Amino acid sequence: MSVAPRRRDYKEDDPKRKRDIASDDRMRLWMPLFVGTGVGIMWGAVLGGSRFGNAVAGALVGGVVMGGFTMVITKLFIGGASESVSKTLLPSGTSTAYKRQYSDAEAASARGDYQQAILAYTRYQMEDPSDHQPYLHIARIYRNELQDFASAAVWYKRARNESVLDSGKEMFVTEQLSELYLHKLKDPRKAIPELARLAERFSQTPTGQAAARDLAVLREMLSQEHENWESLTARYYKDKRTDEQSN
Repeated sequence: MSVAPRRRDYKEDDPKRKRDIASDDRMRLWMPLFVGTGVGIMWGAVLGGSRFGNAVAGALVGGVVMGGFTMVITKLFIGGASESVSKTLLPSGTSTAYKRQYSDAEAASARGDYQQAILAYTRYQMEDPSDHQPYLHIARIYRNELQDFASAAVWYKRARNESVLDSGKEMFVTEQLSELYLHKLKDPRKAIPELARLAERFSQTPTGQAAARDLAVLREMLSQEHENWESLTARYYKDKRTDEQSN
């Protein structure tokens, strides 16, 4: 089973990391402030010394006045520019939804470099844990390409627990988990909660109705587990083989 990469596994100068707009704006704000305050101090010292005989007081007044004036002007210009940039790069929920790109991860997966693809998708997941797509891509790679079904189940569960899913995606993820436990991991006991979730939350769908039927079978077997001294797992797959042979 692959270990999820840590944050320090990624270089800080990765060109695909999001640009820190706020830090750029702070730099553009503070530089004019320093310059304006410096000019104010010099202007105040000269004027205060020549007119009032107190260069220190003049320098203080000049620094405060020019610094404040510079701050106001700078915020007026940079604040508007920053808002424009933020709306373009990081749009709000009221604007057109921003669609994230996973080009490096998709390219790695397409050329068969699945571990590199997982690393790339994990970076996207760490940057925005609410985005369900990286979780599902990683789970699919583990399930379909690497045949690591236990890791696939872990990432499907993380998608459901950590990201934002609509009802359709929640049903898909829960169905995948139930199928993994029943058909790949051979652990019907763990499939019971997933089938129960499907049957309860999606009872009006064919998927929920099929889950209710499978759940009833498993619960019946579970209730008889101690009576016939045969484990749920052994009973389920013995009956399943019998059904397949009869068909």
